[in-house]
Parts: sequence; C-alpha cells; structure tokens
Amino acid sequence: MIYLATRRRFLKTAGTAGALFELGDLSFLSRLPRVSAKEARLDSNIVRFHPDMEPLVRLLEETPRSRLLEEIGVRIRRGLSYRELLAALLLAGVRNIQPQPVGFKFHAVLVVNSAHLASISSPDSDRWLPIFWALDYFKSAQAQDAREGDWTMAPVDESKVPASHLAKQAFIAAMDNWDESAADAAVTGLARTAGAHEVFEVFCRYGARDFREIGHKAIYVANSWRTLQAIGWQHAEPVLRSLAYGLLDRGGPMVIYNLLTNLGNGMRFDEAFERARQRIGRVESGMTVAEVESALQAMVVTEQRGGAKEKEKDAPRQKFIEGLLCRRSPSPLRQRWLFGFDEDGVELVGFVLEFQRDDPEKEKWVVRSIDRKPADDCPDPDEA
Repeated sequence: MIYLATRRRFLKTAGTAGALFELGDLSFLSRLPRVSAKEARLDSNIVRFHPDMEPLVRLLEETPRSRLLEEIGVRIRRGLSYRELLAALLLAGVRNIQPQPVGFKFHAVLVVNSAHLASISSPDSDRWLPIFWALDYFKSAQAQDAREGDWTMAPVDESKVPASHLAKQAFIAAMDNWDESAADAAVTGLARTAGAHEVFEVFCRYGARDFREIGHKAIYVANSWRTLQAIGWQHAEPVLRSLAYGLLDRGGPMVIYNLLTNLGNGMRFDEAFERARQRIGRVESGMTVAEVESALQAMVVTEQRGGAKEKEKDAPRQKFIEGLLCRRSPSPLRQRWLFGFDEDGVELVGFVLEFQRDDPEKEKWVVRSIDRKPADDCPDPDEA
C-alpha cells in the first residue's frame, strides 16, 4: 500500500529510529539540536526579520521534496532556529499556494499553526517532527498548485496603496464590494500602519460573512492571527494579502470544482467500496470501458458553464465510480483500475480490473481479468 503523509502516520513512523518512510530516512532527526519548551513558546516581541529570511523561503520553494527535510536538517545543525523556520514555512505557503478556494491544497497553510501547537505539546526531542511534517505537506501542495496553474503572489501595486489614514475605510469598502484589486492595495496599507488587534477586528467580520468553503474562511482568519502572534507582526503584510484574497472567493467555477471534489471523495469511503465489490460480479472479460461503467453504475455529472445557451451535449462531463481509487498504466497496452477505500489517509486496495488494448493509438480498452489479490498501489500525488 501507499501510505499518505498524514500527521498521525508521519509522527508514528518518524518516531521509530531509522524507519524508512516515503519521505526518506528520518533517523537524522534524532541528531538535530533539541527545541526547548521556552523556544517553542514564541515571544512575538523577540522575532525580527532576519536578513536571511528571503533565501530561506526560496530554499523551501526551490528544493525538491525528496531533499528538503535533510537540507533543512543541515541548516538547523548550522544554527537555523525554530522561529525562523516556522516563519519561512508560513511565508512560503502564502506566496506559492492560491488561497481560492480556502481549503484543499491550501490546508498546507492552514495547518502551520496546528503544527506549531503540536510542537509546543511535544517533548523537547520531538518538537521538530510536526514542523517537518508541515514542510513536506507544503511541498505536496506546492506541486499541486503548479499542476493547477502555478499561482504565485504578485508584487503589490504600490501606486494604489492608500495613505495610512485612509487604509482602513478603503479596505472595508473593497471587501464590501468584493473588489480583489482594491482590497489587495488597501490591506497592504493597513498592514503597514495599523495594529494587529485593529486589523483582525475587521478581518473577523469578513471571515464570518459567508459560509463558502464550509467555514474554512473563518479558520484561516483564526490561524493566521495565531501564527502571526507566534512569529511576529513584521511578517503580516503577505499573510494579510493572502487572507484578504481568500476571503473574497465567491465560488464561480470553484463551486463546481468543490462539489465535484467532494463527490469524488465520497467515492472513496468503505461503504462505496463495498457496493463496488458487490457489483464486480457483473463485469466480464471482454467488456468495454463503457460497459464496465454501466455495470458498476458510474455517476455522470454535467458541468454547466454557459447557462441555458450552452447545449448540454457540449458541456464538460465527469464520471465517478464508487470504490475506484485510481488508474495505473503499466504499459501502453495495459491499464489497471484499483478499487478500495481510503482509511485515515491510507489507501487500501481490494481488487483490480485489468484492461488491455491491441493498438496504443486507439482508446479501445477491454477487460482482460479481475485481480482479487493485487499488490498494486496508487501513484504518489507528485507522480500524477
């Protein structure tokens, strides 16, 4: 099986000396300097921007996932502090991961505070573990963001930043009007001139204004506040720009994306797999893909983008099959559909449908066999 990097599994596996994990050998963590309880309980009055902050953020952004943890381990042995790493992790996330929608891959930013709280609650010897898990999660989300368009926070338009005495009202007006460009400029001015409590008193109103992203907007307000309290207000400007942009998500095409994603996730529950297991007896050797989809009662969702003027036959469609975890192609002439369910981040494969075709240039797949004792795993998200 492929074990996804859930927090529980990361901490359980990493805690075993010399254990091999999908991230590599984490035994080097035991050789890192310990983080004292005093250091983990950060004083925002102490932390200041270090001259090396930008290079450190770029190190997180540019180092391959497979090498990042050991690279950071080297930096820690050379003196990199817990405070600096926590700040760089948050800054790398807000600069590289699109906050619309506030959720899905953006959880890599939302969990930074959670990782910090887990560090506070850990023994001195284990305080690096939650932060290292969050570093790996950031790399996974960064790769997903790149596949989905590679969003990056652009420099603010300084010519549009309002004067200090106008910034607060300009920000409120922009948020009320759902004006992303004006809000970006106004929140920049607000971050540079107003105090933390004044700023977040305003943000709390907009975090609770609507229930899009099922409450994740409010979560982002709370967690950005908590993390800035830990790393220092001097890091606030890019965080608040990301936060304002996230709170202005009104759905649009993303509403459809969210619905389809949630529907797809529902196909991975154990109940969905059990229904697929009961239907697999209907599948026979030689069946086409369309016949298999019919036998397994595939659900077809039509995405309407152009309203009534768009013909339904021209609208994008997406199919969901209960219990289907992923598809793998061992060769141009073979394809395997892996069925199972996701249990707390662990993908359990129960059976596999094997397809074959004679011509690699044609999509004429037919069922070859059903493998009831598979050894397959779904590919890592970075391989997708």
